[in-house]
Parts: sequence; C-alpha cells; structure tokens
Amino acid sequence: DHSAGTLNNQRRLFYSSNFPQGYAREVVLEGEAYFDIAHDAAHPFVIHTQGVTVQVLGTAFNVEAFTGQPAVVVTVTRGRVRVS
Repeated sequence: DHSAGTLNNQRRLFYSSNFPQGYAREVVLEGEAYFDIAHDAAHPFVIHTQGVTVQVLGTAFNVEAFTGQPAVVVTVTRGRVRVS
C-alpha cells in the first residue's frame, strides 16, 4: 500500500506475523520512528508505545517514545492522527 516507516538508531518495532496479510496493522514501538502511512479505513494503522496509542488516519508523522522520559511526542507533518 506504499506505507513506509523509518526507525531511528537502536530503536525497536514489533508486529504480528499476520501484519503483512492485511489484518490489523498494529505495531509496538520502543524509541523513535517516522511513518508515512497510506489511508486504509478497513485496516487502520495503530502504534502502541509507553502507554499511548496513536491511530493513524492517513498521514506522515514522527513518534518519540523513549524509556524513562516523561512524555511521548507525536509530530505530524501531514494529515491527522488520534492520540489516546
């Protein structure tokens, strides 16, 4: 679907083995990553990190979620996300 993600140095991204088969596009992020995600209403892209959930609504954005830091920072460069 032309979605892309770039991990910052020494960061980790976990995902289900069903991910590439068109099921729920959910990942767990440790650290920082930049995502450019294609909109797909039937398969929303969701990031879980440090007790925060970011649901992508077709957008490009960066997530900073470092262990030990008091906040998760989401910077949107295009589109919208829902943070909860």
